[in-house]
Amino acid sequence: FTAVAVVVLLLRHRRREAIYLVLVRLVALGVETALKNALARPRPDVAPLTTAAGFSFPSGHTTGTTALCVSLLVVLYPVLRRRVRAVAVVAAIALSVAVAASRVLLGVHYPSDVIGGLLAGSLVALTAAALLLPSRPEAVPR
Repeated sequence: FTAVAVVVLLLRHRRREAIYLVLVRLVALGVETALKNALARPRPDVAPLTTAAGFSFPSGHTTGTTALCVSLLVVLYPVLRRRVRAVAVVAAIALSVAVAASRVLLGVHYPSDVIGGLLAGSLVALTAAALLLPSRPEAVPR
């Protein structure tokens, strides 16, 4: 999804936003990996429906999905029509929460792992936006 979004942004000559998306995903991966290795939290001791290797906190799937959803909202929100904005926000939240819930239901993460992933992904995307994207007056969508 990130690659597709980056290609579309590049085709629309929105290079800064494309770089922002790539950097958000890379930094989110780095933050998630660093936290996992620093905290070394074992995975839940339940019979999982699938297998997962490595440490548990934070959930990498949740961190990555949330980072992508929030960064896409940052890029798209100013150009979306007012009616579409609410749909985009709800869709981003629903997708992030669905991925988080799936990780817990599959038995590979604790609830706190996915909450950490939701927070980490959001924090990376919003911090990167504040540092990398210029502040611009909001367009008035129809």
